[in-house]
Amino acid sequence: MSKRRLLAVLLGGAMMLTGCTAGTESTVDTELSLEEAKQGAIDLASELATFIPASAVGEIERPPDGILMNCGDDGYQWTGRTVVPLLEPIDTDALVVSIIEHFEDSVDHEAISIPTADGEPRVQVRGRFGASAIVAEHPDEPEIRISSLSSCFVLPEGVSPLGRH
Repeated sequence: MSKRRLLAVLLGGAMMLTGCTAGTESTVDTELSLEEAKQGAIDLASELATFIPASAVGEIERPPDGILMNCGDDGYQWTGRTVVPLLEPIDTDALVVSIIEHFEDSVDHEAISIPTADGEPRVQVRGRFGASAIVAEHPDEPEIRISSLSSCFVLPEGVSPLGRH
């Protein structure tokens, strides 16, 4: 599977799981800017990468730009990805458990196990206004992928949702 296709599948799955859709209660943070939303998603991905044993981590790759996805109520989410190359095998089950335990008492986030269709360990961390990140080991490469979605925000007038942000 190509990297682009894998990212699309992971982000699509994250969108379905976040519940960021129009409803009776607003799912959009009207006070959040694009840059703040982007930084929040990057910060969460960076935090999640710290759960991987340092001795196993290669040079982390994080493209600086992402695309925007509509999330209802005229809101958008910034999408990003972080790739953590593994220098040695890790216990992905233990990684998932440690992330879930870390967010157990969190007021702002919840973490749940969402195994892949093949039963491989994967975890999703969800925050306010549809923010989400999925952490999973790549099935064909020695790396952990963190796909992230920012909180839903209102795009400023005159800013196109198309292109890279």
